[in-house]
Amino acid sequence: MAEKEITIIRRGTPRQEYLEYFLTLGGSLGENGVITGPDWEVVLGEEREVFVCGKLLETEIIFRAEGKRCDELIQAFRAQFLRAGG
Repeated sequence: MAEKEITIIRRGTPRQEYLEYFLTLGGSLGENGVITGPDWEVVLGEEREVFVCGKLLETEIIFRAEGKRCDELIQAFRAQFLRAGG
């Protein structure tokens, strides 16, 4: 299925919010944090606590899909979880 794989690490958002987002896109949760959608797959890593000027939650997310679809999925994900500091 996947022609393209991109890994990102996100901080500051609980893993559960990412899981709920991917499930609303039509994904189904399998073993080891793998969420499979109609034409994509995401591996949602375990939530970790890291110290970067304070404690933050960190989650690794691996996106897998055909080339353009992978880019679209990541763009929509980033827009959904865009946070402004302040």
